[in-house]
Amino acid sequence: METRKRKIEALVETLPPVMGPVFGKDACVLAARVGMQLLHEVGVEASPLPVRCAIYNRAMAERIGNDVGRLFEPWPEDEELAAKNEGCWSVMIGWVEPGDPRAGQRFIGHVVLTTRNPDGIIDLTLDQAARPDRDIHVEPAFLPLDRQGLRALRAGEAAAAYHEQDQDTRIVYAYAPDLEQRLREAPDWSGRGFNQLVRERTISECRTSFRQKVGLAR
Repeated sequence: METRKRKIEALVETLPPVMGPVFGKDACVLAARVGMQLLHEVGVEASPLPVRCAIYNRAMAERIGNDVGRLFEPWPEDEELAAKNEGCWSVMIGWVEPGDPRAGQRFIGHVVLTTRNPDGIIDLTLDQAARPDRDIHVEPAFLPLDRQGLRALRAGEAAAAYHEQDQDTRIVYAYAPDLEQRLREAPDWSGRGFNQLVRERTISECRTSFRQKVGLAR
């Protein structure tokens, strides 16, 4: 299992620096597709999972406690002002307002990979949520999560996966089953997105960097 974990960590270290400058830090669908392919090539099984994600700082965590659902609800104006004065801050990935027409037209969500042995979540574009000035410090990561937690997440339990990346930042994932079909239809997943030549060249660079990191010839 340690060998498999090292391969996962190698992917997290090598893929984002190559893909980010070309496709952007929020290209989660493409990053997950390529990451899954590269892991499969070295014998590590990984599966895509469409999610919605909330990332928030320590001040917000202290205010809401274990009631994560409050992040997704409107707050009274006076409480919102008080929270702002306390330095509370959150970033939501994959959430749209009810009635937003974009939600019915294309994939609006976030994609991570889940793995078994070691069990956990691979988020290759988590750094899109980084807000250092708001005490939100995140970067692409492998986030260990026990098998029971993975099952609960896939079963659709809201905010089933909870991680503390560091002492300041909290991360919550919620499975988005309504996005499964849209993920499969997304151009970045099917291979129709971006310029094909640029895409293939970048994937080749990712593969070379990754395989060098894990000690394999190209």
